[in-house]
Amino acid sequence: ATLLQLPSTLLWILAALALLFALVQLAALGRRLRARRPFAAILRTLFLLVGLGLAVLLAGAGWSLRGYRLLGEEAPVVSVDARILSPQRWALTLTWPDGQRRDVALAGDAWRIEALVLKWKLPAVLAGLPPLYRLDRLSGRYDDPADEMSAMRTVVDFREAGDGDLVTL
Repeated sequence: ATLLQLPSTLLWILAALALLFALVQLAALGRRLRARRPFAAILRTLFLLVGLGLAVLLAGAGWSLRGYRLLGEEAPVVSVDARILSPQRWALTLTWPDGQRRDVALAGDAWRIEALVLKWKLPAVLAGLPPLYRLDRLSGRYDDPADEMSAMRTVVDFREAGDGDLVTL
């Protein structure tokens, strides 16, 4: 993450230097206008516009890199320790980032965790809104469709009673 922040920081510093250059050109433009030197003032105006344009371009690039970094930033939701007890039997230990643990037994050849995820569009990401998620359920899965239809199914619901629904929100 630090390496991804470095280019953005460098672009912000270069934007500040370009803005400083533009301010120097603005002061020089004022002196040229007071001295009634119109051609020299035109040159300083061009330098001023180039400095301002460069500052806006570099600041925009730095802001975009920040947004790009935020889009790719992900945090662990839950850590899963899975052990196979026997064919088609699993023991899973789920550990959340806050330290909560939950032991679950599942039936099936495999398992999966389902979640509802709300990832914001670019303007909201640039504003710093983090993605929202809610773990929905954990279920065992069978490789064979016949087993999927007839064998024992296990599903663990992660929703707490009375929780608001993210989709409804």
